[in-house]
Amino acid sequence: MTTLIVPKERELLLLWALSDLREPDNIMSALPAAAKEREIEQEILRAVKGIRYGSVEIVIHDSQVVQIERKEKLRLDKPATAR
Repeated sequence: MTTLIVPKERELLLLWALSDLREPDNIMSALPAAAKEREIEQEILRAVKGIRYGSVEIVIHDSQVVQIERKEKLRLDKPATAR
């Protein structure tokens, strides 16, 4: 028997559609605890990936991650003649 593995984003969209949730953020409440933790870890990794200059802030309330903020800075090199 072959097991089909559904990509995470597709799985979340399916959960949202099947549970008739009004807000996409409420998908997290429909997931089992292990899946919630895995999704939070993946979101943090996505926020960090690819930043050359900047920061990622993780906001926690009552031991739960409630917000992830990504601030990225674009550094422009000064032209050699302007120095």
